[in-house]
Amino acid sequence: MYNKFILDMHTHTLASGHAYGTIREMAQAAAEKGVALEVNNSSFLKREGVRLNYRENYRRMLALCKQHHAPIIVNSDAHDPSAVGGFDEARKFLQEQDFPEELILNVAADRLKRFISWQA
Repeated sequence: MYNKFILDMHTHTLASGHAYGTIREMAQAAAEKGVALEVNNSSFLKREGVRLNYRENYRRMLALCKQHHAPIIVNSDAHDPSAVGGFDEARKFLQEQDFPEELILNVAADRLKRFISWQA
């Protein structure tokens, strides 16, 4: 199942269960279509139980992204101005997963710009 729209990034990746049947399908489609998946820092700040299984889901998604060389983007998903650009918890989680920095698009502005311009 593929989205018929042209996308650069799929945000709220794990909260959007309606988009794909499984995390595996989502990661494979992202790699095939050149779409970046999101790791949302806000997920790590919620109290336990608000986003069910988010750690395990991210663990699985990141392993599949590594396997298929699918890029990700890290987002603060700030709903408060003081949290804009806050990536500390997501960064720690990515390090724990030994996720390759070369697959993280917004580590460097030029990398993100190349990705977006490649999509155009």
